[in-house]
Amino acid sequence: MLPLLHELKYADTLDPRMLILVPTRELVVQVVEQIEAYAAYINVRVLGVYGGTNINTQKKAVTDGVDIIVATPGRFI
Repeated sequence: MLPLLHELKYADTLDPRMLILVPTRELVVQVVEQIEAYAAYINVRVLGVYGGTNINTQKKAVTDGVDIIVATPGRFI
């Protein structure tokens, strides 16, 4: 994860550049928290996408610009 975050630090685009698929929403939350901790001193935008929350809010966040999407397969499809 750390080498990937290093590469993301120097790119400037609004499109997602990394997708991480995990099986459960609890794991989405954990992975997002860890990425945010690793990237505390660089400007990396992370979004967790999973069921049980408003899909329109998640779509808006993606269109606003995000670097890393951590998602469950069901919501990602």
